[in-house]
Amino acid sequence: MIRYIWPETNPCESFYDTLYDRLVEQGTVHIDDDPVLYKGEFDTPTGRLEIYDEDAPTEDGDDIDGEVSLEVPDPIESRTDDDGDYRDEYPLMFMQKHSKWRIHSQYEYQPWVREINEQPQLDINPKTAKRRGIEDGDYVRVFNDRGQMIVRAKYNDAIRPEIVNTDQGWWERDYIKGHHNNLTHMDICNATGNFAFYDTAVEVEPAPEDLDTSKYTESNPRGSTPDSAGGE
Repeated sequence: MIRYIWPETNPCESFYDTLYDRLVEQGTVHIDDDPVLYKGEFDTPTGRLEIYDEDAPTEDGDDIDGEVSLEVPDPIESRTDDDGDYRDEYPLMFMQKHSKWRIHSQYEYQPWVREINEQPQLDINPKTAKRRGIEDGDYVRVFNDRGQMIVRAKYNDAIRPEIVNTDQGWWERDYIKGHHNNLTHMDICNATGNFAFYDTAVEVEPAPEDLDTSKYTESNPRGSTPDSAGGE
Protein backbone atom coordinates (compact mmCIF):
# COMPACT_ATOMS: atom_id res chain seq x y z
CA MET A 1 0.00 0.00 0.00
CA ILE A 2 2.85 2.39 0.84
CA ARG A 3 4.39 1.77 -2.58
CA TYR A 4 1.02 2.62 -4.14
CA ILE A 5 0.27 5.89 -2.34
CA TRP A 6 3.79 7.32 -2.16
CA PRO A 7 3.98 8.59 -5.79
CA GLU A 8 0.67 10.40 -5.28
CA THR A 9 1.79 12.20 -2.12
CA ASN A 10 5.56 12.65 -2.24
CA PRO A 11 8.03 13.43 -5.06
CA CYS A 12 10.95 11.75 -3.27
CA GLU A 13 12.15 9.25 -5.89
CA SER A 14 14.91 7.94 -3.62
CA PHE A 15 12.18 6.25 -1.61
CA TYR A 16 12.01 3.46 -4.14
CA ASP A 17 15.73 2.72 -3.87
CA THR A 18 16.37 2.64 -0.13
CA LEU A 19 13.68 4.13 2.09
CA TYR A 20 11.03 1.51 1.52
CA ASP A 21 13.36 -1.36 2.38
CA ARG A 22 14.63 0.49 5.44
CA LEU A 23 11.08 1.24 6.51
CA VAL A 24 10.10 -2.43 6.28
CA GLU A 25 13.21 -3.50 8.20
CA GLN A 26 13.30 -0.79 10.87
CA GLY A 27 9.67 0.28 11.23
CA THR A 28 10.58 3.99 11.18
CA VAL A 29 12.96 6.07 9.06
CA HIS A 30 14.36 9.55 9.71
CA ILE A 31 14.77 11.63 6.54
CA ASP A 32 17.38 14.39 6.59
CA ASP A 33 15.36 17.10 4.89
CA ASP A 34 14.70 20.72 5.80
CA PRO A 35 10.95 21.02 6.48
CA VAL A 36 9.01 23.47 4.33
CA LEU A 37 5.93 24.62 6.18
CA TYR A 38 4.36 26.62 3.37
CA LYS A 39 5.27 28.22 0.05
CA GLY A 40 3.68 31.43 -1.14
CA GLU A 41 0.65 32.90 0.62
CA PHE A 42 -2.05 31.41 2.79
CA ASP A 43 -5.67 31.54 1.65
CA THR A 44 -6.54 34.26 4.18
CA PRO A 45 -7.51 37.93 3.73
CA THR A 46 -3.97 39.03 4.64
CA GLY A 47 -2.16 36.18 2.92
CA ARG A 48 -0.46 35.49 6.22
CA LEU A 49 -1.00 32.80 8.84
CA GLU A 50 -3.87 34.05 11.02
CA ILE A 51 -4.50 32.65 14.49
CA TYR A 52 -7.90 34.34 14.76
CA ASP A 53 -10.60 34.36 12.08
CA GLU A 54 -12.97 37.27 12.54
CA ASP A 55 -15.79 35.84 10.39
CA ALA A 56 -15.36 32.12 11.04
CA PRO A 57 -18.76 31.66 12.74
CA THR A 58 -20.63 33.17 9.78
CA GLU A 59 -18.71 32.31 6.64
CA ASP A 60 -20.43 29.00 5.88
CA GLY A 61 -23.98 27.73 5.94
CA ASP A 62 -27.05 28.77 3.99
CA ASP A 63 -29.22 29.64 6.97
CA ILE A 64 -26.70 31.67 8.98
CA ASP A 65 -27.85 35.29 9.10
CA GLY A 66 -24.42 36.88 9.48
CA GLU A 67 -24.76 37.64 13.17
CA VAL A 68 -22.34 36.08 15.63
CA SER A 69 -24.18 34.59 18.58
CA LEU A 70 -22.53 33.78 21.90
CA GLU A 71 -25.58 31.90 23.12
CA VAL A 72 -24.80 28.30 24.01
CA PRO A 73 -27.34 26.03 22.27
CA ASP A 74 -29.09 23.22 24.07
CA PRO A 75 -27.53 19.82 23.42
CA ILE A 76 -29.36 17.85 20.76
CA GLU A 77 -30.06 14.86 22.98
CA SER A 78 -30.53 16.62 26.32
CA ARG A 79 -33.52 16.59 28.65
CA THR A 80 -34.19 20.20 27.66
CA ASP A 81 -34.81 19.15 24.07
CA ASP A 82 -38.36 18.94 22.73
CA ASP A 83 -37.95 15.16 22.70
CA GLY A 84 -36.72 14.97 26.30
CA ASP A 85 -38.40 11.59 26.82
CA TYR A 86 -35.67 10.15 24.63
CA ARG A 87 -33.32 10.49 27.59
CA ASP A 88 -35.59 8.35 29.76
CA GLU A 89 -34.95 5.48 27.38
CA TYR A 90 -31.26 6.31 26.88
CA PRO A 91 -30.15 8.06 30.10
CA LEU A 92 -26.36 7.97 29.68
CA MET A 93 -24.22 10.35 27.65
CA PHE A 94 -21.66 8.55 25.51
CA MET A 95 -18.21 10.03 24.91
CA GLN A 96 -15.45 8.83 22.59
CA LYS A 97 -12.36 10.60 23.90
CA HIS A 98 -8.93 10.60 22.30
CA SER A 99 -6.44 8.29 23.95
CA LYS A 100 -2.66 8.29 24.19
CA TRP A 101 -2.46 5.00 22.28
CA ARG A 102 -3.14 6.22 18.75
CA ILE A 103 -3.74 9.19 16.46
CA HIS A 104 -7.37 8.66 15.50
CA SER A 105 -7.13 5.14 14.03
CA GLN A 106 -3.44 5.33 13.10
CA TYR A 107 -1.06 2.97 14.91
CA GLU A 108 -4.10 1.03 16.08
CA TYR A 109 -2.54 -2.34 15.31
CA GLN A 110 1.05 -1.73 16.37
CA PRO A 111 2.02 -4.87 18.36
CA TRP A 112 3.60 -2.96 21.24
CA VAL A 113 0.51 -0.79 21.60
CA ARG A 114 -1.86 -3.76 21.56
CA GLU A 115 0.16 -5.43 24.32
CA ILE A 116 -1.14 -2.68 26.62
CA ASN A 117 -4.33 -1.56 24.90
CA GLU A 118 -5.73 -4.92 23.84
CA GLN A 119 -9.36 -4.26 22.97
CA PRO A 120 -12.13 -1.65 23.18
CA GLN A 121 -13.71 -1.09 26.57
CA LEU A 122 -16.46 1.00 28.10
CA ASP A 123 -15.35 3.24 30.94
CA ILE A 124 -18.25 3.27 33.38
CA ASN A 125 -18.74 4.42 36.95
CA PRO A 126 -19.09 1.41 39.31
CA LYS A 127 -22.37 2.78 40.71
CA THR A 128 -23.84 3.06 37.22
CA ALA A 129 -22.66 -0.43 36.34
CA LYS A 130 -23.89 -2.14 39.51
CA ARG A 131 -27.39 -0.68 39.10
CA ARG A 132 -27.45 -2.56 35.80
CA GLY A 133 -26.00 -5.80 37.12
CA ILE A 134 -22.65 -5.24 35.41
CA GLU A 135 -19.36 -6.33 36.99
CA ASP A 136 -15.92 -5.03 36.11
CA GLY A 137 -14.70 -6.90 33.01
CA ASP A 138 -18.15 -8.07 31.88
CA TYR A 139 -19.09 -7.73 28.24
CA VAL A 140 -21.86 -5.17 27.81
CA ARG A 141 -24.17 -4.00 25.07
CA VAL A 142 -24.19 -0.23 24.50
CA PHE A 143 -27.12 0.86 22.36
CA ASN A 144 -29.63 3.47 21.24
CA ASP A 145 -32.14 3.70 18.39
CA ARG A 146 -29.33 4.10 15.85
CA GLY A 147 -27.13 1.11 16.61
CA GLN A 148 -25.09 -0.82 19.14
CA MET A 149 -21.66 -2.07 20.12
CA ILE A 150 -20.47 -4.81 22.46
CA VAL A 151 -17.34 -4.23 24.56
CA ARG A 152 -15.89 -5.03 27.97
CA ALA A 153 -16.93 -2.83 30.90
CA LYS A 154 -14.11 -1.16 32.82
CA TYR A 155 -14.90 0.34 36.21
CA ASN A 156 -13.70 3.94 36.48
CA ASP A 157 -14.43 5.90 39.66
CA ALA A 158 -13.25 9.11 37.98
CA ILE A 159 -16.03 9.14 35.39
CA ARG A 160 -19.35 10.75 36.27
CA PRO A 161 -22.24 8.34 36.90
CA GLU A 162 -24.28 9.70 33.98
CA ILE A 163 -21.41 9.39 31.46
CA VAL A 164 -19.77 6.42 29.72
CA ASN A 165 -16.79 6.45 27.38
CA THR A 166 -15.06 4.36 24.75
CA ASP A 167 -11.82 5.69 23.29
CA GLN A 168 -12.15 6.63 19.62
CA GLY A 169 -9.94 5.15 16.92
CA TRP A 170 -10.85 1.46 17.21
CA TRP A 171 -11.65 -0.29 13.94
CA GLU A 172 -14.78 -2.33 13.31
CA ARG A 173 -12.74 -5.52 13.35
CA ASP A 174 -11.78 -4.84 16.98
CA TYR A 175 -15.33 -5.10 18.30
CA ILE A 176 -17.15 -8.25 19.27
CA LYS A 177 -20.12 -6.63 17.58
CA GLY A 178 -20.94 -3.18 16.22
CA HIS A 179 -18.84 -0.03 16.42
CA HIS A 180 -18.88 3.14 18.52
CA ASN A 181 -19.85 5.25 15.49
CA ASN A 182 -22.99 3.17 15.08
CA LEU A 183 -24.26 5.14 18.08
CA THR A 184 -23.43 8.71 17.09
CA HIS A 185 -25.82 10.97 15.18
CA MET A 186 -25.21 12.91 11.97
CA ASP A 187 -26.74 16.30 12.74
CA ILE A 188 -24.16 18.41 10.90
CA CYS A 189 -23.31 21.95 12.02
CA ASN A 190 -23.50 24.12 8.93
CA ALA A 191 -20.87 26.55 10.26
CA THR A 192 -18.16 23.97 10.86
CA GLY A 193 -19.19 20.94 8.79
CA ASN A 194 -18.86 18.78 11.88
CA PHE A 195 -21.17 17.27 14.47
CA ALA A 196 -21.25 16.80 18.23
CA PHE A 197 -19.71 13.39 18.83
CA TYR A 198 -20.19 13.68 22.60
CA ASP A 199 -23.86 14.64 22.34
CA THR A 200 -24.94 11.00 22.13
CA ALA A 201 -27.48 9.35 24.44
CA VAL A 202 -27.21 5.61 25.10
CA GLU A 203 -28.18 2.84 27.49
CA VAL A 204 -25.99 -0.01 28.72
CA GLU A 205 -26.98 -3.55 29.64
CA PRO A 206 -25.23 -6.90 30.14
CA ALA A 207 -24.37 -8.57 26.84
CA PRO A 208 -26.37 -11.68 25.87
CA GLU A 209 -25.25 -14.80 27.72
CA ASP A 210 -24.76 -16.70 24.46
CA LEU A 211 -22.41 -14.03 23.10
CA ASP A 212 -19.45 -15.44 21.18
CA THR A 213 -16.36 -13.79 22.67
CA SER A 214 -13.84 -16.20 21.15
CA LYS A 215 -12.30 -13.26 19.24
CA TYR A 216 -10.49 -12.39 22.49
CA THR A 217 -9.02 -15.25 24.53
CA GLU A 218 -6.14 -15.66 26.97
CA SER A 219 -4.01 -17.07 24.17
CA ASN A 220 -5.10 -14.33 21.76
CA PRO A 221 -5.77 -11.26 23.94
CA ARG A 222 -5.39 -8.76 21.10
CA GLY A 223 -8.00 -10.34 18.88
CA SER A 224 -8.02 -11.16 15.21
CA THR A 225 -5.35 -10.56 12.60
CA PRO A 226 -5.77 -7.24 10.73
CA ASP A 227 -7.81 -7.32 7.56
CA SER A 228 -9.25 -4.76 5.20
CA ALA A 229 -12.07 -3.66 7.53
CA GLY A 230 -11.65 -0.24 9.06
CA GLY A 231 -13.23 2.53 11.04
CA GLU A 232 -12.60 5.75 12.88
